[in-house]
Amino acid sequence: RTEDPQDSERADLDKRFRNTIDTSLSYDREKIRIMGGYRAIRDDYDDLENLDRTDNMFTGALFYQLAPKTAVFAEYNYGFISYDTNRTNSNSEYHQARLGLEGNLLPKVKGIVKAGYRTVGYDANNKEDFSGFTLLGNIIYNATERTVINLSAEMTSEESSYSTNSYYEANIVKIALDHQLLERFWLNGGGFYGRNRYPDATTESSAVRKRRDDLWGLNAGMKYEIKRWCFISADYEFKERDSNFAAFDYTDHIVSAEISFIF
Repeated sequence: RTEDPQDSERADLDKRFRNTIDTSLSYDREKIRIMGGYRAIRDDYDDLENLDRTDNMFTGALFYQLAPKTAVFAEYNYGFISYDTNRTNSNSEYHQARLGLEGNLLPKVKGIVKAGYRTVGYDANNKEDFSGFTLLGNIIYNATERTVINLSAEMTSEESSYSTNSYYEANIVKIALDHQLLERFWLNGGGFYGRNRYPDATTESSAVRKRRDDLWGLNAGMKYEIKRWCFISADYEFKERDSNFAAFDYTDHIVSAEISFIF
């Protein structure tokens, strides 16, 4: 259960239940690996029943081992999203094909990068379909024995419940740093920047334009190992959205503390 926004377009923290099923099966033979998978995501909102939906996605991929720890691959995804009601959003069907590279990419660098093309078709005639470039990257750089830097980026389309828009184009880049300062003491920090663009022009406070949101944030924290099985941590996170419609601007400050036990 979560109170986080289901996506980054809404202004309220909408309570919902999210359940996920993720399965995969692979077959390996020498330098070839074949993989198939299925994922289902179910969202149930407390107050926004018109957003209750199920996202089903099937995946097929073919990998070729270029080196012992590096592979190139081709991936295809087919999925469909079904809403319990169609008062706000339309059911849809999507296709996505990408080429990628995963494993050890450079000395001290590992991760996955994949890029391709995505199309989404909506059942309702008044909903605009999406087609465009898609990208997903997650890179881990072991700068030193004690310092790890994580870079990630994504370009895709997301479901939208704003006005007449069926989707918005979501682009985001993130950086995270983890540093072991002492034997039992770690520091971490990071940030992100994103931009969401909507295809349909809408009216807010007598202004007519296509909505565009710029999002950014920073975070910092610390973790201390009391015992091998017990950790304490404290974190601070700042997030801001700057929209060309002022009604969707927000600033968020989150301070958290946590104690963890490992058994």
